[in-house]
Amino acid sequence: VGRSELHKQGLSQRAIAAEVGCSKTVILNFLKDPEHYGTKKSSGRPKKITPALSGRIRLAVRQDTGRSSTQIKALTGADCSAITIRRHLREKGFKNKKRIKRPRLLQRHKTACLDFAREHQTWDTERWKKFYSLMRKNVTLTVQMASNVTGMTRRSHLRCFLPGTVEGGPS
Repeated sequence: VGRSELHKQGLSQRAIAAEVGCSKTVILNFLKDPEHYGTKKSSGRPKKITPALSGRIRLAVRQDTGRSSTQIKALTGADCSAITIRRHLREKGFKNKKRIKRPRLLQRHKTACLDFAREHQTWDTERWKKFYSLMRKNVTLTVQMASNVTGMTRRSHLRCFLPGTVEGGPS
């Protein structure tokens, strides 16, 4: 039974409030103007992200989950900061994860790795030591050439993947 029906039955505002479970003032305001009750615009600062923009942002994320908030902002034409977009996505239940900065492992890489393993599975320790020392010489030569080209001779600038490749460096 609605509030206006209870009023038509002759119940007081206090009785209607007790029946409905709200205050007398709410009942009074409703009975004054039932058609416009609850339609007042909310006060305060307007939202930067409208419902339409929210939909565009979520669509952009679903299309490519690897997009940054700056890219999403540019793609959707949002008139807000990237931080606001990140906050909005967090509120909508999206988790932000940094992508791993490494190349993808393609099928050709897997095949090459398997071929290398098959070719070298019978090697003994001595053969691997020779191979490793050759690799160290090649890397040392590459580092020396790089230092000649760039003019950087400090050891901290000569970073390599193999340990002990720079003369006097860690081994």
